[in-house]
Amino acid sequence: MICFLVLMQNGGGLETKAPSYIAEKTFMLNAGYDAFAYLDIHNMRKACQWCHDWHVDIPTEVALEMQRQNEAASSLAASGFEI
Repeated sequence: MICFLVLMQNGGGLETKAPSYIAEKTFMLNAGYDAFAYLDIHNMRKACQWCHDWHVDIPTEVALEMQRQNEAASSLAASGFEI
């Protein structure tokens, strides 16, 4: 559910989302931890922060993926790319 909520709050919130976009993303409500795989790095960071704030466990595979993405982003930033 957290992944779905992250997508719905971006860009002005739920009230700015087209019904087709909301319907397209509702699969995340039943996807469980697999829903994290559908988030980009920025939304994944936000979802992980919310999990931390709400004391929701993040599975090891999600934490490892977050670590890999953070390392990749740091490497790109060190090479001069704007992230």
